[in-house]
Amino acid sequence: MPDIVLRAMLDAIVHRGPDGEGVYVDGGIALGMRRLSVIDLAHGWQPLTARGGRVLAFQNGEIYNHGELRATLAREGVRFATASDTEVLAKGYERWGIDELLARIDGMYALAILDRDTRVLHVARDRFGEKPLFYAAAPGRFAYGSDLGILAALPWVDAGLDALSLRRYLALHYVPGDATIYRGVARVLPGERLEIALDAPVPKRVRYYVPPLPATRAISNDALAAIVERAVASRLVAEVPVGVVRCGGLDSAIVAAIAAKHRPGVLTFSMGFHSAEHDESAYARGSVRRIRLLPAVRADARTVRAGETCFRRVARPRRRRLDHRPSAAADAVGLPVAHRHRDSRTARTRRRAFERSVGTRNARMAHRRARSVAARERRGRRDLASR
Repeated sequence: MPDIVLRAMLDAIVHRGPDGEGVYVDGGIALGMRRLSVIDLAHGWQPLTARGGRVLAFQNGEIYNHGELRATLAREGVRFATASDTEVLAKGYERWGIDELLARIDGMYALAILDRDTRVLHVARDRFGEKPLFYAAAPGRFAYGSDLGILAALPWVDAGLDALSLRRYLALHYVPGDATIYRGVARVLPGERLEIALDAPVPKRVRYYVPPLPATRAISNDALAAIVERAVASRLVAEVPVGVVRCGGLDSAIVAAIAAKHRPGVLTFSMGFHSAEHDESAYARGSVRRIRLLPAVRADARTVRAGETCFRRVARPRRRRLDHRPSAAADAVGLPVAHRHRDSRTARTRRRAFERSVGTRNARMAHRRARSVAARERRGRRDLASR
């Protein structure tokens, strides 16, 4: 039965990985993934293994410093069969264990590593939660996945709406914390890993990373620019063309300029709207014109225009298919349309990967809204307690 359930789950997320799949089934254990090929197109098929096949690694995402880690492991005598970043996860786990591996890697990822010798499954999410990762647990059962909907569809999972999560979604436009809109499905937090013993599958939660909050310190413009450039350049490692999703803001213009410097001719995408009140495409075009004036930098631009018809026919249904999480974020429109543009041009351009930025202004606004909602909830609990 686990293989039949896995087959149905993988078929439901073909849109996440149209290039193929990888599976591992052994008795009551079934692990799988759908692949969108970006690194080592020919040989990076998962699972990647270590310790003679006793360690198996799956991941959704990319390990940006896999080249450095590969070199470190090679100096210690470790041999690799592929150029895949997922094999670095398997070999790194064998050499260092789960905690040191997670301390060393830099990337966006949702990963699963099965240790057949210890009969433990390790599941982890990247430090800032760029990649989604959900799980469900019941007596004798455990399931995880990058898609909320496939877990809610499992017959043993309570897929009823969680009332508190619904209220928070209506107030915040997202569901915060480890809860989801479904009662029986939880979210792995950013910087969190789960440890599941196969013989007693109760997930043990471990927070392996908490963002440090050091005292404020001054930093020069040149030092800041160097940090940002290293961060953007590391995210351009791919064996397929990379595009940049941009708006009219300063942050996406900086990302596009650095990407164009390291990948000359990079194609940038922006979202335009028929409504002049909401349209920022003129600012986005202006940023690309300025990027083209920089020495040794080349960039190309595409603007996709959208109105109500586009939203009804493309963005809304495509957003539901790409991500079952309820969200009112602005990219709920832009990213599905950009993905549609990508898909329609795949045969010619094969732009599989997109870079985008989320401004600190958006983060600050979300933080203020979340604090306001939390304060209202505390007042509500005090009112109930005083009755």
